[in-house]
Amino acid sequence: FIAGIFDATVAVWLPGELSALRLALPFLTVLAAFSSLERAVTAAFVSGVVLDALAPSSAGVVTIRYILVALAVSSLSQTLFTNRSLLGAQALGLFALAFDRALLFIFSFAARRIVPDVIPEIRPSLWVEAVWIAVVMAIVFVLFAAFTRRFLPPLSRTLAGRGRPD
Repeated sequence: FIAGIFDATVAVWLPGELSALRLALPFLTVLAAFSSLERAVTAAFVSGVVLDALAPSSAGVVTIRYILVALAVSSLSQTLFTNRSLLGAQALGLFALAFDRALLFIFSFAARRIVPDVIPEIRPSLWVEAVWIAVVMAIVFVLFAAFTRRFLPPLSRTLAGRGRPD
């Protein structure tokens, strides 16, 4: 909820490329990658509804986009990027951004065909937003690894004190 409010009321008015500092997409990507699908879809729904209600655009259909992104990232994190590495986390973040942008293009194109005077959703540079989401995913991964010890590599038997193999 707070991420959606921040994105709709603060981030869109930040000067220049600072408008890439959005919270909802990185937050739902982190939930989809490292938590449960239910939490990710709930966060996508809530932040999407807030953004659809408060954002100054009429063609974004953010709720549908964010739910589709959460489903896709969760699916990829359980099938393709299963090793939970830093590069895997960043790849999931960049995939989420690219998929969201592709959906935005498709939905905006369809909306302009139906209603010609649609207000487009203003997005910052793709590269700036990609750097932002890569930094967020890296920070979250490092914090998860440091505090939860979930992503530590398993120790082999020889390193666990059983002696050296003959």
